[in-house]
Amino acid sequence: MCQRAELALGDAVKSVPQVVHVKSFLGKLYSFFGQSPKAQRKLEDCATHNELVKIGRVLDVRWVASSF
Repeated sequence: MCQRAELALGDAVKSVPQVVHVKSFLGKLYSFFGQSPKAQRKLEDCATHNELVKIGRVLDVRWVASSF
């Protein structure tokens, strides 16, 4: 069931250019902050008064099932 939901979401996302753009932007942010310890430290320094929530890739494989 989760795999079918994931496939349906993937097909729907590919047909909306705005969602594709947002997905690309979020993927680049994830790569920049997730793969660089230096960038991660700077992000944590900026979030001193706010809670910093770590997330995985958005709208990626198994995102639908794991987002609940």
